[in-house]
Amino acid sequence: MLCLLVLPLATCLLLFETLTVLAASAGPNPSQELARHLTAIAMLAQSAPVVAIPAGSFLLGSKRVDGDPYGPWTQFDDTELPQNQVWLDAYEMDRDEVSLGEYLTFLQ
Repeated sequence: MLCLLVLPLATCLLLFETLTVLAASAGPNPSQELARHLTAIAMLAQSAPVVAIPAGSFLLGSKRVDGDPYGPWTQFDDTELPQNQVWLDAYEMDRDEVSLGEYLTFLQ
């Protein structure tokens, strides 16, 4: 089941939800096999490499476009208005998505 460790987060969450439903359907005492399997996956978790994001500004939001209500440049809704410049300080974030193993470790 090592392949589970490299799936996208949405897939991992769906798999975990499925496993949780299976465990819940087993009653108050989920099978030892399922518990052992989830623990083994969590033990294989490794932290993802971190990438430094430099400080800087970016444009947040959209400019109002009234001429073509269904065109590719039309804002999604009024929460995107007005477009403005935002400054973010430097920060770090994981390079990779959260693995199922990391998620299971977080839940413990």
